[in-house]
Amino acid sequence: TTNGGMIFLHGGGGIKEKVENSLGASLELAERHSMLLAFPQGQSKQTCRSPPCKAYTWSNYVMDSGQDDVSFLRALVSHLRGSFSLPRMYLTGHSNGGMMANRMWCETGDSLFDGFVSISGPPSSWFAKNSGTEHKACEAASQFGSPPPFLSIFAYTDSVVGHTPEQHIDNELWPLSK
Repeated sequence: TTNGGMIFLHGGGGIKEKVENSLGASLELAERHSMLLAFPQGQSKQTCRSPPCKAYTWSNYVMDSGQDDVSFLRALVSHLRGSFSLPRMYLTGHSNGGMMANRMWCETGDSLFDGFVSISGPPSSWFAKNSGTEHKACEAASQFGSPPPFLSIFAYTDSVVGHTPEQHIDNELWPLSK
């Protein structure tokens, strides 16, 4: 019996194996917590002769992998839930992967995942609170009733993301109910 599953998205330019290693993910860890851990590989619009290319990413309104990553994650969750009878599924990511987790939270609410975590991955300015023609409103709190939990963790000295939360803190706060 498993407690559920977690999909972890790597950052922009990253590869899934480095995320697994940096988290110390192992079969022993998954078994100890009765969790299925999945580390999908983002794609790249960049072509190269000898991988790894340096632009593996997710399509999240900040970067573009050239793929429909929302559909990919929908299919992955459906496959994992169906194949392993997982009672709960969580999505988390680092940096650009965290930005993709935010996109999924805003666009799918609780229809796919039971909770979301973003580590040093601020939401795209595309999801502005006061959306206009150039922006899209985050629908998690309005369309889906009570949205699933979303935890955003920032390291203010992150060398990739920098001090974005201090500069755009208003974009980091999302209402949980109207």
